[in-house]
Amino acid sequence: MSTPKAPAGHFTLLYFAAATSFTRKQHDFLPAPMPVGQLYDVLEKMYTGMKDKVLSSSALTVNLDYVDVEEEAGKSDKGLTIQAGDEVAIIPPRLGILTMASPKPETIIYKTVGTLEIPLDVYLPDHAKNVPVLLWFHGGGLLQGARRSMTPHMLQAVSKYNIALVSADYRLAPQVGVADIYEDVKDCVAFIRNGLTRHTGEGTIDTTRLAVSGSSAGGYLAFLAGLYIEPKPQVILPIYPITDPLGTFFTTSQPHPFGGGRTEPESLAEFLDPTADAVANNAEDSKRNQLYFVMMQEANLASLLKLKPGDDTFRIARKVYERKLPPTYVVHGDSDGAVGVEQSDEVVGVMVGSGMEVRYERLHGLNHLFDRDAKYELEGMYEFMMKHL
Repeated sequence: MSTPKAPAGHFTLLYFAAATSFTRKQHDFLPAPMPVGQLYDVLEKMYTGMKDKVLSSSALTVNLDYVDVEEEAGKSDKGLTIQAGDEVAIIPPRLGILTMASPKPETIIYKTVGTLEIPLDVYLPDHAKNVPVLLWFHGGGLLQGARRSMTPHMLQAVSKYNIALVSADYRLAPQVGVADIYEDVKDCVAFIRNGLTRHTGEGTIDTTRLAVSGSSAGGYLAFLAGLYIEPKPQVILPIYPITDPLGTFFTTSQPHPFGGGRTEPESLAEFLDPTADAVANNAEDSKRNQLYFVMMQEANLASLLKLKPGDDTFRIARKVYERKLPPTYVVHGDSDGAVGVEQSDEVVGVMVGSGMEVRYERLHGLNHLFDRDAKYELEGMYEFMMKHL
């Protein structure tokens, strides 16, 4: 699906599955700014009955980030506002629902660089006693995003598998490079191992049992943790991961993964300025959330991450044999339009050929972010994790 660029003062609303069938369209252009909490009322006026028949069982994303419409509506004028140029999508129904209340996080600063504080959130199950730790990193190409963008299955895992979940921010490119971001990952793991119990209390968590996961670019960081951090995590769980910024997928211009139009890099100049102050996250309504789309069309991830020519340090498959990886469970859809599945194929192939323990859940027909639908619980991944913790 190819969608023209939204006219000035508008955002693109993409329809998928039931939304496409109901509206008989693939997209609309709607005026911006518009509070997210008003969107469903606007659509109900445009398409009578859409609220009950489609929207009540669908999910909404804004610039690839899942948004809880009811929660945003309850914030009144402080809720998320859709801006001109944003890419909004009504995606397939969330057939599953959370059967357990989502845990509440405690936010802790794990690192300070100059005046920039880098936080993590820790989620504990009720009556936690010596529970293992799952560290997860968010996606966004290492260019955008924030630690609160977790999927339903990840939040469910706290109670379902009796684990501590840690979701951490890190500095974002291009204001820093991937080498700097890896230092944040390394420091985050060191903090968990040596300092987290000062905040959670002695006897609540067992930091010697550590799994590292991440989604998309976060999966890339999970791989880097598995390659370079010593002692290695007991297990890593990359989910539709980037593995090689210099691979064909990221050095060839790609269409918008969800059908949106072209974004001019000049419109995001303040976020693309490598001399701007570094940040460790961004708000849901920030235009920074369009950087990944621009990177895909410009095919310049390696330069944004400041990869040096001839340096294979951050090309995962090329370092697997030398550095080794702990037991690994990879999940990737073979219809992924935002991170080509060949990125995972290459690393898994090297691991298999090198005799390392790896499980690969290569899911047919699924696109990027598929697990934001709560029906995907990834039970095989968590069972593998628990086996090794």
